[in-house]
Amino acid sequence: MRTNKIGCALLLFALWGSQALTGSTQGSQSPKSDANASISPIIRMVDQNLLGMNGEPHRRTKQYIGLCILADWCPASRSFARHVSDFHDLFGDEVTLVLINPGKRSDWFFGRYRIPWTTVRASAVAPLLEQLQVKHAPKFILMDEKGTYYDRTNWKKNHFK
Repeated sequence: MRTNKIGCALLLFALWGSQALTGSTQGSQSPKSDANASISPIIRMVDQNLLGMNGEPHRRTKQYIGLCILADWCPASRSFARHVSDFHDLFGDEVTLVLINPGKRSDWFFGRYRIPWTTVRASAVAPLLEQLQVKHAPKFILMDEKGTYYDRTNWKKNHFK
């Protein structure tokens, strides 16, 4: 079963290619006395603006965050969401999936896929996209709380030990 899970994950990462995952790694901050000091500013911004599917404030409990930049008006984003659903089937217990929609209707994605989406307040979308330097959708960015970006190579190395 573990082999099938790994094989499916590798296939998904291969399908997503460089369009889906970023390949850069941000340096981690030095630990301070404050427990939140090790959380990246981007993740802190996501956490402060995180909403559940019903629009209620949501608290993230998982170390890994999958930022799904999907535009409701974009056919490629709608198609890409199927792959996010497959990723959730494999890693949903370990990764919080956050929908960031530069469009107007995030609810378009809710209910169409077997994903318990979280999203961010509309006022936080533009600043997040600017900080992440996202120029197009669809895009999938996998990171941890410290702000380390994961691509296929370092996710496999760190996750499948």
